[in-house]
Amino acid sequence: MALSIQQSIKALSIEGRASLLRDFYGYGVGAPGPLSLLEQAKLLQAQYINLNIIRVGVEHFTYEDEQDIDRAVYDARKYFAAAGIGIGRVQHWQIPSAEADGFVVISDEDEAEELTDVWSVANDGLDVFMVRFFTTEEEADGLSAVSGPCHKSDTEMTGTVVEMLGDSGTGLMLAHQLAHYLGLDHHEEDGNLMQQIVSGIALNEEQINTLKAHCAIKATNH
Repeated sequence: MALSIQQSIKALSIEGRASLLRDFYGYGVGAPGPLSLLEQAKLLQAQYINLNIIRVGVEHFTYEDEQDIDRAVYDARKYFAAAGIGIGRVQHWQIPSAEADGFVVISDEDEAEELTDVWSVANDGLDVFMVRFFTTEEEADGLSAVSGPCHKSDTEMTGTVVEMLGDSGTGLMLAHQLAHYLGLDHHEEDGNLMQQIVSGIALNEEQINTLKAHCAIKATNH
């Protein structure tokens, strides 16, 4: 039986007077593009993930950065929808620079891993740490464990770290790192989302099946 929008909101554990843009879609500034309530409700009847977007050094984030985050969520939602996976509840969190313990700039992978160890959100969403500078020797733009744990008490890396890249880059990097967390390693086929230097959004059937098998994937009808 099809879920109504109200049932979909309830399934995401959104309580009280819900805002469609803020609570159902997770956009803080505004919708970056056209929205389909029907398409979003359908994805939430199938398989989906919830996200926590965590700004590290929040006072350094500009209005343009907030727009970039909304666009990144919007784009990642499209890329995952093409694989039959929804992005459901998106909640927004912040860490002031004074409390960030030097993690405002990530200078190596150990710092990125430690950031996810020190901070986490006590819910079922995947933690995504947005940083304005990710300046490692590997010249990467983010980091995630491959097939990350489902319990945030785990000793492994329990979130993903994504650099603010602007334009379409942040959305590609967000989707790429989330796919790592959900089980995908690098894949060097041209146009694949998991190329080490991301240049496309394609995922093959085997990759999609791997994503859907991860324990962080939720299903309303199960």
